[in-house]
Amino acid sequence: MTLPQSLREALRPLLGAPDQVQALSGGSINDVRLVRGTKGSAVVKLGRGPRARTMFAAEAEGLEALGAAGALRVPEVLLLHDEPPALVLEYIQPGRPTRRSWEAFGESLAQLHRTRAEAFGFVHDNFIGSLPQYNPPTSDGIEFYRKYRLEAQLDMDGCRRLLDHNDRRAFERLFARLPELLPDEPPALIHGDLWSGNFLWDAAGQAVLIDPAACWCYREMDIAMAQLFGGFDPVFFEAYAAAWPHEPGLPERLDLFQLYYLLVHVNLFGGSYVGAVRRILHRWA
Repeated sequence: MTLPQSLREALRPLLGAPDQVQALSGGSINDVRLVRGTKGSAVVKLGRGPRARTMFAAEAEGLEALGAAGALRVPEVLLLHDEPPALVLEYIQPGRPTRRSWEAFGESLAQLHRTRAEAFGFVHDNFIGSLPQYNPPTSDGIEFYRKYRLEAQLDMDGCRRLLDHNDRRAFERLFARLPELLPDEPPALIHGDLWSGNFLWDAAGQAVLIDPAACWCYREMDIAMAQLFGGFDPVFFEAYAAAWPHEPGLPERLDLFQLYYLLVHVNLFGGSYVGAVRRILHRWA
């Protein structure tokens, strides 16, 4: 497995001569490779498609914002390469978690969420998976979640094709209820796509966040995504709640935030997620 010559030359000041390249798992959107050189190692994400450079810039921006909060470790961004599009990240030597690792992860996520902003949104639009995620600064969280999370997904091809007129009417009823259903909290800095494939453990057993869809939004979105597909120890959620108690009613409304991620999955992967969307609509609308 080789790298393009221009990228090899760009890596040389960072790693020395790149002499070993191996594929890493998790490259559903991009090709991900571990590159070892005479002076060090790095993870190199090689882009596919015309939006790769834009996606890598957004990912780097999200990682830097999360890292600047000082709550959780993220890989350092080493290089953003233009042609071919590539993102070069610090290689994290993997480790295994203990119970204390999960506790510290929950506590640190609560600390991350204490990073506040004046408005919902982010400095730029970014991506969730391969889909665009819109982040215009918005003072009203209800408007932001309705317009730039739920409605934005409903306007994409998968949802237009797979959700019917009755579903659309149910969403309209749900939108009318959002002010009474969502918590009254200022926006928090969130990872934005916190499923079990988007963090790893370093050699010290510390959680490391990767592949963010970072924004300032409801902190409960990270909790909702973490619970949606599993893979998180219950200790993680207990430690978070002890560090920063949730607003009353969280268990009942988590699926309102999971709805966004399910719509993303409808657009990315198709009709197998429509049933889950309809169950949430049936409950609330």
